Amino acid sequence: MWYLKNWFINYASEARVWFFPHINCVREILLACAWVLLLLFGGRWGEVSAQSITNTDILYITSGTTFFMGGNFINNAGATTEDQGTLRVVGNWTNNGTFTPGSGSVIFSGSTEQTLTKPGGETFYRLIINNSSATGVVLNNSATITDSLTLTDGILYASASNLLTIANGARSDTGRSASFVHGPLRKIGNQAFVFPVGDSTVWARLEISAPSVVSDEFTAQYFDTIYSDLSTDVSLNNMSDFEYWTLDRNVGASNVTVKLYWEDMVRSGITDVVSGDLVVARYNGVDWTSESQLAITSSSPGDVTSNTVSTFSPFTFGSLSGSVNPLPITLLDFTAGEEGQTVRVLWTTAIEINNDFFTVERSVDAVIFNKLTEIPGAGNSHSILNYSVVDDAPFSGVSYYRLKQTDFDGSFTYSNIALVNLEVINLVNIYPVPAGGSLTVFVFSSIETNMGVEIIDIIGRKVLDADVALQEGKNEISLDISDIATGIYVLNIATESGQYKIQKEFVVTTYR
Repeated sequence: MWYLKNWFINYASEARVWFFPHINCVREILLACAWVLLLLFGGRWGEVSAQSITNTDILYITSGTTFFMGGNFINNAGATTEDQGTLRVVGNWTNNGTFTPGSGSVIFSGSTEQTLTKPGGETFYRLIINNSSATGVVLNNSATITDSLTLTDGILYASASNLLTIANGARSDTGRSASFVHGPLRKIGNQAFVFPVGDSTVWARLEISAPSVVSDEFTAQYFDTIYSDLSTDVSLNNMSDFEYWTLDRNVGASNVTVKLYWEDMVRSGITDVVSGDLVVARYNGVDWTSESQLAITSSSPGDVTSNTVSTFSPFTFGSLSGSVNPLPITLLDFTAGEEGQTVRVLWTTAIEINNDFFTVERSVDAVIFNKLTEIPGAGNSHSILNYSVVDDAPFSGVSYYRLKQTDFDGSFTYSNIALVNLEVINLVNIYPVPAGGSLTVFVFSSIETNMGVEIIDIIGRKVLDADVALQEGKNEISLDISDIATGIYVLNIATESGQYKIQKEFVVTTYR
C-alpha cells in the first residue's frame, strides 16, 4: 500500500494524472488501481503532493483528500478537473478546460502574487484566500462562489470586468484587516450580507439587510479617497471627505437598510456615537443627504445603520451638526514651489470645521520649523477653498515648508512637508576693474548647475559666449578677453534653467 501510494505521488508530480482513461496497457491498469486505492483510503493518506501540474485529460480529487500543488495549476483545453476534496494551489490558476467544483474547496496559499485565469469566468464551491504576499490574489476573469468565501490572509483583487460574485445561498466571512476584497463584490439572493470590501490597505465593511427576492443583486465597493462632490443639502451639516462606498442595486426592486462599519473611530473622524448625530449619508446625484440613523454600535470598531433605502448611489458617514463628528477634514493639497526668486505656498481644503487659522512654517533641515506667516481659516465651510501665500525672502538651496492648522479649541494638526530647491546665483565681484587681457568673475551658487556667460558691446554685438559649470558655493571663473577692444561692455550671466539672470557693466582698457 505504501509503495503504491508513493508511486502514484511520484507519477502525479510529473503532471500526468488520469482517472480511468481507456485502459489498454499494464501501466494504465496499475494507475487505475492506484486511483481506486486513493478513493478508498484517501482519508488515511490525507494529502497528495505535486509541483506545477498540467492536466491534459481527467483529474479527480476525492472527498477527504487534499491535493497540494507547490506550483501552478493548468487545466488544458479539453481536460476535466473535478474537486470533491481540497485543491491547494501555491502558484497561478489557469483553466482552459472544464472545472467542476463539486463540494470541494480551493485554497490559494501562495507567498507571492497569484492569478486566477478562466476565460468566461470560474465557479468555486468553497474558495479560501490564504496568501501571505503583499499583492495577494488577482482575478484575471470573473469568479462565482456557490457555497462560501473565506478570507484568511491576503487581498483578493477584483474589478468591474473581473467581478467576484457570491451566489444565492452562498456566504462569506466579513474579512479582516489583512484580508478583504479590493474592488467590486456582487451578492445575489435574499440573504442579509456583509460585503468584506476594502481599498489598498484599508478594510471597510458594508452590510445590507435581506432583500425580498432571491434573484435580487447588489454590488458594493469601498474607496479610500474623497468623493468628487462634497455639497450637502439641509439635512446634513457635513459628510466624510475622505472615504465612501458605492452600493448599486443591479437586479430587482428590493429596498434594504445600509450599515456602514468603521474599524477605527479616530481614523474615520468619529467623535460622538451616542447623541444621534452620526448618520448614513447618501449622494442623490446633486447633494449628499441624510438617510438617518436607525441603529448604531457605539464602540470602535462600530457601525451605523440607515433607515430603509430605496435609491442607491454612493454612501458615507454623515453628521447632523458642526460640533461633533468632524469626519476628517482632509487637506486636499499642499504644495510649495519656486516662483522667480520667491516661493509660493498653495493649499486647498474641502471642508473646514471649527478652523481658527493656518500657520505656514519653513525650515532648512526639516526638523526645526519657524513661523513664516499666519492667515485666518474659514471657521466652518463645506466648499472647496484655495489658499496662497508668498515667501518673498526664501532660503537659498533646499528648504522645507509645512502647514499647521489650528482649531478654535487650540487643537492642531500638521500637513505633509513640501521641499523646495531654490536655485540662487549671486555675482559676487569681477576683477580687475578696468579689465584687460583677462577678466575674473566671482559667482556664488546655492546648487551645482550650468551657467551661460556672454559679453555684449555697446551696440549690442556678442563678443564672447561661454558655458561654465558651477559648483555649490563660491566659484572663480577666468575669461580670456585679450581680443576685445577698449570700450564699455555688459557681462550677462544666466543659469541653465533661465531662472536667474544677472547683468554687470564693466570697462576694457587694453587692446591686444
